[in-house]
Amino acid sequence: MRRYGDRSIFGLIKSLRFPTIRDHEEAISGEEPLIQLIDIYTGFGPFTSKHGESFLEWRTVEKYKNSNQETLFDVEGTETDLSRGKESKFKVLKYFDRLCKKYKMGVSIQEKGYLCTFKPSNNINYWFYEPQGDYDEALVKE
Repeated sequence: MRRYGDRSIFGLIKSLRFPTIRDHEEAISGEEPLIQLIDIYTGFGPFTSKHGESFLEWRTVEKYKNSNQETLFDVEGTETDLSRGKESKFKVLKYFDRLCKKYKMGVSIQEKGYLCTFKPSNNINYWFYEPQGDYDEALVKE
């Protein structure tokens, strides 16, 4: 596997170098930043479809808790009791969302309440199947 100068999980995003994968083999995720990045990309799709609205609420509460700005509404009352694991995921998701905006990667969570991309040609592409009508339904494993 090719090594990059920046070994952080988001090193690939910072450098905007997207590798072409020609071959693969099983490896330990903790030793390979590219595998960690793939795990984050693939895991955050389903995670945000389930917890996206909670994340947006948490992010709003965090924004006002960490500022000196007065709020019109009581954000303290909307804070949910989060597990440490979920809060950690929210923090990484917040950083991921910020980097996607910074590098104009076309990924949004604000629009639909879960990670989505509106242009399939983007380097990162999140989309969930949406039926086009009553006649159209997703295949289900039996």
